[in-house]
Amino acid sequence: MNINIREFNNDDIDFILEMIKEGSSENVFRKFTKLNEKKFLDYLSKKEDYWLYVAVFDDEIIGYIDFELGIGGVGILLGIYVKKERRKKGIGTMLLNYAVKFLKEHCCHKIRTEVYSYNFSAKELCFKNKFFLEGILINDEYNRNLEILSRFFEEGE
Repeated sequence: MNINIREFNNDDIDFILEMIKEGSSENVFRKFTKLNEKKFLDYLSKKEDYWLYVAVFDDEIIGYIDFELGIGGVGILLGIYVKKERRKKGIGTMLLNYAVKFLKEHCCHKIRTEVYSYNFSAKELCFKNKFFLEGILINDEYNRNLEILSRFFEEGE
């Protein structure tokens, strides 16, 4: 399977929104409403130090990853999603490796993300890729627990 990872462009927005809505309906993302959609589109147009990349196979977007530079050389993984029918094929790992390489090139020494405690597939992806449990946030705005997962970058990686 020949997968291309490229930077998001404005023609991709409908596909990205579709995947975010799918993730929301699977309860792996926060609830996605019309208001959230507007905020997300505003965020895309204004945010500096923010990147969104898509995985493309046969001219079809099959996944995405978005991340930003945080404080103190920490990259923040905001979201990663692979279409259901394309999972367990290494695409999530490819996207994650792309983000790690990118963030290292931008002077980060660590990457961090928040994952719902019941999202076992996301946690499996992270742990398989050298993340560790750094902390737990109890009862977010939807009364769910979030696990903070992090990974330090190794020399020569």
